[in-house]
Amino acid sequence: MTFEPEASPEDFANVWQGWLPLMREGEEVIFVARRREDRQFVGVGGAHNLRSHTPELGIWVKESLHGQGYGREIVQGIARWASERFQPPHFLYPVAEQNTASRRLVESLGGVLAGRCERIKYDAVVYHLPPQR
Repeated sequence: MTFEPEASPEDFANVWQGWLPLMREGEEVIFVARRREDRQFVGVGGAHNLRSHTPELGIWVKESLHGQGYGREIVQGIARWASERFQPPHFLYPVAEQNTASRRLVESLGGVLAGRCERIKYDAVVYHLPPQR
């Protein structure tokens, strides 16, 4: 399953500009992931609803870099960062129901299927991801 990006840089600007007030309020944080060796852009990851009992994590990895372990590294890094700072009982991790690679990723980190929800672009399953140390 591939991600359907925004149609233009201008459209994406509307998305990331919406993140800024939430980041200022301490409600979420967005990280940019780059490869160590050449600083190539890999993707982004976020921790959302940080003031809630169970924050939500999510990532996006550049399609040409899928299957190389970057997604797992990003999720685990963000979960460790947020686990230290917020001590949640678990994180929510929604995944497109048909995205088996993303489902395997969260399961490899101890994620347990907890429910389903509808998203704008897809039907999702929601995992509970335990804190990472």
